[in-house]
Amino acid sequence: MNVFLRAALLVCCFFAPKLAAAEKIVFVPIDDRPVNLSYAAEVLKSAGWELVVPPPELLPSRYKAGDPEKLLDWLEEQSLAASSAVVAADAVIYGGLVASRTHGYAQGVLGERAGRLIKVKGRYTHFNLYVFGTIMRTPRFSAGGTEPPYYERWGADIFRLSALEDKEETLRLTRRERKEKEDLLAKIPPAVRNDWLTRRALNFKVNKLLLHAAAAGAFDYFVLGRDDTAPFSQSHKEARLLAQEAAAARLHNYRALPGADQLGLLLLTRAVLDRRQHIPFIHAVYAEGLGRRTVPCYEDAPLGETVADHIYAAGGLPVRTAARADLALLLNTPYDGVTLEASAPENTAAGRGHTAGFVSLVKKETRSKYKVAVADVEFGNGASNALIAGICREGLSYRVDAYAGWNTAGNSIGYALGQGILSLYMTRGERDRLLTVRYMDDWAYQANARGTLYRDIVWPRGLDGAKLGKHKEMLAAAALSELNALARAYLPEGAVRGLTVDFPWDRLFEVRVAAKK
Repeated sequence: MNVFLRAALLVCCFFAPKLAAAEKIVFVPIDDRPVNLSYAAEVLKSAGWELVVPPPELLPSRYKAGDPEKLLDWLEEQSLAASSAVVAADAVIYGGLVASRTHGYAQGVLGERAGRLIKVKGRYTHFNLYVFGTIMRTPRFSAGGTEPPYYERWGADIFRLSALEDKEETLRLTRRERKEKEDLLAKIPPAVRNDWLTRRALNFKVNKLLLHAAAAGAFDYFVLGRDDTAPFSQSHKEARLLAQEAAAARLHNYRALPGADQLGLLLLTRAVLDRRQHIPFIHAVYAEGLGRRTVPCYEDAPLGETVADHIYAAGGLPVRTAARADLALLLNTPYDGVTLEASAPENTAAGRGHTAGFVSLVKKETRSKYKVAVADVEFGNGASNALIAGICREGLSYRVDAYAGWNTAGNSIGYALGQGILSLYMTRGERDRLLTVRYMDDWAYQANARGTLYRDIVWPRGLDGAKLGKHKEMLAAAALSELNALARAYLPEGAVRGLTVDFPWDRLFEVRVAAKK
């Protein structure tokens, strides 16, 4: 059946009018962090597309929420002459991802903003509208002002209570777990629990409204991310309930998947593919071990499900055989299915024993006729040092077409997939520049330099890694030195040129890296 689908698409493409050299897509990101804005824009630009984004003063940033009303005004105005729009619902309804967890808006205000978003496509029927939202996260703990202030004190208890309540509804609690639940209910202040649950209930109603709007055709595609969740948690519970709604509505233009920060690039990729009338075939291959059955940290589903959902959301089609693939997505998974933090002592260049086999797989796949993308999800919050050492030793670092290994597994999968698919439309120079940025960010910084900055500068001097202030430029210079040293030691000579580093969110958790071709 896929053969006939491909043939039909080729016919459509042949008779379709030729696209302009660079088309524009309207894009409202979830906030202005690099992974959500500048990195995504660079990927689209490298593939020959231009993004029209809101003025900086309207967007959510580290120390202020976005302006939902003005963002909706801007979206409505820009949509008059747009062919496509990709919109973060959290930005135009709450004011951003962080604001979705901390806002104090009434249900009527949220409903009015959601209603305006729902009406956009009906008002401008000449373009495609892609929307993504998030289920409010349930982290084990949180610091740095990204949750309500009480979460730093009560977050671990709130998480544990929600996990027990979710488990109680799906399985059974042991006697000890029932007693633990009772103790937590007595321990957590009622005002804290009520505030958290009230905001979640409002957000849940908004997501339910958007889901039914997608079913009614208000959006060409709707993706709902499960931000920072676990197999048992309040986020998982809400996802279960929304899945029931989606099943009842028989939605075909909707996907729910783990993660949040990859969703913008994922739907931008879909927007490009829809304009080009192209459905790429994606073949997923896993490292030896638990592979597709791995449930990564910060997520609530096995990778096999997560990868398939990402492929469909991006506009691709999973295929079982590599012979029919346009892109092979190679997943570097932990052998035992346990995703440690990238800062763990186990994340060494020597690896944990199975990396050599995966490097051999990468070498074999790069000799094929299809594109190759690597999603490095062995560790959380950074790349595998053993994998990067291996692919550099074998001369494979710029023979792959995309690489990602930052933050959660879903984040890395979404970026590897989006860049891998869009590499079909890139020059080799643009593809290599994007690879350099990902190596320098995901591996050199996240898995190595960030820890070095904490050990050598932040902790000894008593600084705050979540609020850099006047020390930001000094730390950026130190980070740049570390990244250049790692590039010289591992990457091909001359591959990394004109490297720059800064911390746009005034914290060490994320960095913005740029490089020249």
